[in-house]
Amino acid sequence: MGQKNKLLRYSWAMSHRELNSMKLNTYDQVLKDAVSSDVQSRFVEEIRRMRALGFNDEFYLRETVFPFSALLFFPILIYMHIVGERIRVGGLLQAMSFNPFLIHEQSYAYGTTLKLGVKFTSMFDDGTLLITTSFDNGVKSNPANRLVRQSSLVGGIAGAWKKHTWYVGRLADQGLAVIAPLGMKDVIRMEQRSDSLSMGLIPDDLKEKLKNQAE
Repeated sequence: MGQKNKLLRYSWAMSHRELNSMKLNTYDQVLKDAVSSDVQSRFVEEIRRMRALGFNDEFYLRETVFPFSALLFFPILIYMHIVGERIRVGGLLQAMSFNPFLIHEQSYAYGTTLKLGVKFTSMFDDGTLLITTSFDNGVKSNPANRLVRQSSLVGGIAGAWKKHTWYVGRLADQGLAVIAPLGMKDVIRMEQRSDSLSMGLIPDDLKEKLKNQAE
């Protein structure tokens, strides 16, 4: 467990130093049946547990990282391959990963599964992004940039979902409205937003919201 967290923190620390001058990750839907079937077979139990919590509308996304990222993230890619993630290296030595995404039946959150655990995400009308994981990857919340990250290290997938829904309710009590319904394009947009905020970068629309709030 210690080695896993060490590698994850190494990955994110390198990202924070380097990505300001690099193109961030891109996402596109996996349309090849052979690829989606392979990804699904790696996460059968995780998908079953998420469906039991009300998640459906399943699809698969390929995440492609910036050029030469396979060199930068080589240690973490090796670990991801060992634990069973589907990892590939594309043109310009770009690291690629493939994962299933599911949208909740009430359409206010989506989840994705990794071999480390599960990640749930919701977005609110003021630009706040709420992310709950069942593992600790070393990335912290940044309230100033409206990024709320939390981990639930007990209770597995169900425990993380319970903590996520509790925080959704807490923000709703503060007057924030969760964005719904969600579709695949919204998921891609929110994943890219998560990448930017995790690296300390502020999306243009959030800059405008923060500027208006300051005025």
